[in-house]
Amino acid sequence: MSFQRSGLIIHPNHPIFGAPDGINEDFTVEIKCPSNGKSYFDFIDREGKIKAQCNAQVNLQMHLSGRKKCFFCVASREFEKNKKVKIFQIDYDKNYLTSVMFIAEKFWKSIIGSFILQ
Repeated sequence: MSFQRSGLIIHPNHPIFGAPDGINEDFTVEIKCPSNGKSYFDFIDREGKIKAQCNAQVNLQMHLSGRKKCFFCVASREFEKNKKVKIFQIDYDKNYLTSVMFIAEKFWKSIIGSFILQ
């Protein structure tokens, strides 16, 4: 499996953007490295599922890049010693992302947009 670094991807019609850590023709890659007080559980819940904010982030990245799969990787806080990384395969969920984008766009228009227009 190989991929290259990705840059910022901006949606052409909405005030949203994303920047996956890696990308290839089939998938995106998002890498989390807990440090500075963060832990594995900042990204993964106690049931072993990625947290909502991370799910929204990777679904948005897949949407913007046209990919249907993401590898979500969380390194151990002790990665330098143990080299452990937990990898989750996340499939694109258009219904979930539609609801997230609706809320984000509403927020942007009411808060950010009105602030900019002042």
